[in-house]
Amino acid sequence: MGPVKVFNIMKTKYGGFEHVGATATDCKNFKGGLNSFIGEFDADMIVSRLRDKKKFLPDISFEFSVDQKNALTGLFWADALCKRNYMEFGDVISFDATFNTNKYVLNFSF
Repeated sequence: MGPVKVFNIMKTKYGGFEHVGATATDCKNFKGGLNSFIGEFDADMIVSRLRDKKKFLPDISFEFSVDQKNALTGLFWADALCKRNYMEFGDVISFDATFNTNKYVLNFSF
């Protein structure tokens, strides 16, 4: 979701732009600053986050794969609730959050 769309949602939620505490330009600048801070380390950050979660949530499982350049090519995770649901229902539903973005040029497959 883009920063202007987020601003418009906040404007609606808080009853007007004067109650948001920021402008649409502030939201754009924040997103730009955040992207600049993260840079090319977004995949490293998610893998690190999952490793940290594993320390405190032993029921979480995750696997990832990288290519020759150490770029993330695949990521899977499941927490305790996902595992219980799978045991109960025997099915899995997956969503491709990168669909139509082409940012990472990844294909959804299982």
